[in-house]
Amino acid sequence: MSKLLKLLALALTVVTIIWLYLTKQSKKKYTNPTYLARLKELVEFLNLIKSLEGYITWVERDKIKLAFANTGNFFNNKNKFYKQEERISEFNNAYENFNQNIKQHNFNYVKAEKEKLKLYFDDIEGKSLDEQQRTALVTDEYSNLIIAGAGSGKTLTILAKVKYLIEKKNVNPDNILLLSFTNKTVEDLNARITALDLGTRAVTFHKLGYNTIKQFEDIAPVTTNENTLNKVITSYLKTDILSDKKALEAYVEYVACYMNIPEENDSYHSLGEKIDTEKGIDFQTLKSKCEPANLAKNLKLDTIQGERVKSIEELIIANFLYVNGIAYEYEKSYPHGTTVYRPDFYLTDYHIYLEHFGVDENNEAKWLSPANAENYV
Repeated sequence: MSKLLKLLALALTVVTIIWLYLTKQSKKKYTNPTYLARLKELVEFLNLIKSLEGYITWVERDKIKLAFANTGNFFNNKNKFYKQEERISEFNNAYENFNQNIKQHNFNYVKAEKEKLKLYFDDIEGKSLDEQQRTALVTDEYSNLIIAGAGSGKTLTILAKVKYLIEKKNVNPDNILLLSFTNKTVEDLNARITALDLGTRAVTFHKLGYNTIKQFEDIAPVTTNENTLNKVITSYLKTDILSDKKALEAYVEYVACYMNIPEENDSYHSLGEKIDTEKGIDFQTLKSKCEPANLAKNLKLDTIQGERVKSIEELIIANFLYVNGIAYEYEKSYPHGTTVYRPDFYLTDYHIYLEHFGVDENNEAKWLSPANAENYV
């Protein structure tokens, strides 16, 4: 019995020693200098995210996350290891879900800002902005891309954005750069900006570049015209494209297959808009432009027209066949049947007729009227 008691006492002593050691080690990890430094950063992060106001851009978001990346790595999956410090669990949750939290923060900000400025947005040049326009205005992202069709209010949205920044965000008008490609749009914007007394001006990209060069150079730059522009393009083609086989192949492929990519039919407001857009496209194929026989006809001003197709899709197909050395005839009569039928392409070396059907993935020809589409399909 005495021996058993001695063994129990020994075991208890060992357990006690181990417990004391582990307790000491546990306390030691909470006094480790690295831990304390990271804990300080952890507290800074938690205080920072609680103090965030306004719209947080993706640049600001990533900058914050990068600044605390080492802290995040240090405490990652260590909730139980540092279980006495409850803030570690809070930090890990906030850091791991930081992107989603910022997204929700921005959503709440946009919603609140639109509600707060409802009456303000109800009267921009006597017009009430729609929800998408209001969202575009208060979304203070690092960069915004607004995609909208003709007549949808893009210019009004830009004007409202300028007005909002100056009047509600206290942005200095001199710090706003408003650019457009065309003089007409610039003139329209400036007239409306003046009417609203916003104190800023719009300029074209060309004018901005001209003024910038003029400001830092002794001699004002000479503006180009069609002749000088043609010389620059011709020189570039000769020195950089025609002398490089790979570049030339890529250029020919681009001209043949990618210069005129057809728009989705849904992007047009009407069939008339689609027709107007395609009026500016040259439907003459590369075969017509490059074959020696056709070149001779053009030089002689022959009245015989070169090969021209009827759609962008047919132009792409014809150029693809030509560039890849596949001989074809355009709209060769189909020799079978009792009616005249001319498929789009006849592959002469393979005796294959190829018909392009202008339908979408739902087998619908939206570029035609409903009645004609039914007959077409």
